[in-house]
Amino acid sequence: MDLVPTDREAETSMLVYYEQRATHAGMIIAEATQVGNDGQGYPLTPGIYTPEQIAGWKKITAAVHAKGAKMVCQIWHCGRISHESYQPERRAPLAPSALACPAGECITMEGPKPFPVPREMTIEDIKACVEQFRQGALNVMEAGFDGVEIHAANGYLIDQFLKDSSNKRTDDYGGSLENRFRLLKEILTACQEAVGKDKVAVRLTPGGTFNATKDEAEEATGNHEYFCRQLSGMGLLYLHVKLADDQDVRHGGKVVPIETIRKAFDGVLISNNRYDEKDDFGEGDLGESYDAVAFGRAFLANPDLPVRVAKKAPLNEWDHTTFFGGTGKGYTDYPFMDA
Repeated sequence: MDLVPTDREAETSMLVYYEQRATHAGMIIAEATQVGNDGQGYPLTPGIYTPEQIAGWKKITAAVHAKGAKMVCQIWHCGRISHESYQPERRAPLAPSALACPAGECITMEGPKPFPVPREMTIEDIKACVEQFRQGALNVMEAGFDGVEIHAANGYLIDQFLKDSSNKRTDDYGGSLENRFRLLKEILTACQEAVGKDKVAVRLTPGGTFNATKDEAEEATGNHEYFCRQLSGMGLLYLHVKLADDQDVRHGGKVVPIETIRKAFDGVLISNNRYDEKDDFGEGDLGESYDAVAFGRAFLANPDLPVRVAKKAPLNEWDHTTFFGGTGKGYTDYPFMDA
């Protein structure tokens, strides 16, 4: 599979999807995009590590810019949330420790399969991963994006290092908060040196439990205060946080209030936490607790979401059955308000 972003003529046109929303969005954060051929964990997720993939993204960023919006590419590595069928030579996926994800199944091209026991990363593997992200940041800028967002959230590789349920290492990358933060710090520093500090952002999920990755220690809230304080001094483009919710709490997570993050991080802060379900769409604390609000499902189902919010107009309901699908249904067929 070439994992090249799809052009306008494709039935599953990523270009059309992003172009529709660029008409109204201030900034689009693109879907998670692999930095290497060992980072995939889901069917048909795009990459940005080959010339063909970079060329595909160039068409999309040009279309988004033509509509007046900015666009940032979210780069990731899935770590243990993967399967041998995605890996070069069908090897076991990489992770901080040889611990399989204890919940759910991996979605493969052949259907759901149990998560395999991953390979514990060697120091050489870690250095190679940092280089993948560094080169990925360069590729992002070559593809015409306005910035890079490092995906250090949702139980994927970097978050697996941050959380003590998935990181049982006893070397410089495990144990203490400083050590568990080390991989993110090295990746961030490498990306900033490659493309500039003002071009690189980070996404975190404080207290989150997605993909069965969580903080087992009682001081979980303090852990993420520590991570945010460290990031505060590193000159990020912005910090993007998806706050824990009731579902995370049911699975052992802890709610870290946005006010706590605000006190720990002094840069631009983007908050994401089901604001489409709140009457003010997150505007109530805008400018005080955070600087911007990110929308996922609501913007997926409403390509003109900002106009609807401004006019207090009804929203399209999203069709959850089409999420993570393989056609344009549920992506490019949602109606605009004036339709």
